[in-house]
Amino acid sequence: MQVKDCMHTAVTTVTPDTLVSAADQAMRVRRMRHLPVVTEPHTLVGVLTDRDLRQAEASEASPLAEHELTSLLDQLHVRDIMTREVVIVRSTTPLEEAGQIFLQKKCGGRGHAAPARDWLSPRGREGQSGRDDYQN
Repeated sequence: MQVKDCMHTAVTTVTPDTLVSAADQAMRVRRMRHLPVVTEPHTLVGVLTDRDLRQAEASEASPLAEHELTSLLDQLHVRDIMTREVVIVRSTTPLEEAGQIFLQKKCGGRGHAAPARDWLSPRGREGQSGRDDYQN
């Protein structure tokens, strides 16, 4: 069995320019913990996680009132808080191998995994973390 046999094909994504507040809303509505971040033409440049959101909120929350925090999150872009190192596998990777890669890289713990769809052009090699050079 390969990754493509059990992966989701209708993937919700955001761009680095998406406002954090919009991405947060999309994740809450769809009950998602990881949101792939892509540029045109479908290049995977990172992932926005529920952990990224919590850390952004916590880093700003202590001195701010809740309405001030909401206002701040309305000004942040996904590129400001996303995780740039993502472990990837191809859709043709055997499922057992993908599981082993994700376990080795501790994905789901501190690491972040995003099975790459064939139309994505991920940075980095299969089974490895890739650091993106995207800056804006």
